[in-house]
Amino acid sequence: MFHFNDPERKVVIGLGLLIFCGICLEGLFHRSPALNQAMTFIDRSVSYSKVDLNRATAEELEALPFIGEFTAQKIIEYRRKHKRFRFVDELRTIKGIRPDNFSRFRDYLEVRP
Repeated sequence: MFHFNDPERKVVIGLGLLIFCGICLEGLFHRSPALNQAMTFIDRSVSYSKVDLNRATAEELEALPFIGEFTAQKIIEYRRKHKRFRFVDELRTIKGIRPDNFSRFRDYLEVRP
């Protein structure tokens, strides 16, 4: 019915294995809530209040979703150098903070007067 050459056969087999692995993983996540929870980046049971960029410590920043030690240190360094943030979108100017990460954590931050 189908006639594949050797490279095509390898691609078809590879795609089949990839689909099979995906189906197996999906089944594991549905059967094991602990495994599913371990793969979650944000604890949905925790309500995160907004943190003021001009007053937050590195530890407070790191406690927020998607902000790790590197990003927290970059924010603190920028604040030391420029005295204070005027608005949250100012974080976009910090070298090392990627736009996709910024879009994930921007809603947890604010600049208070």
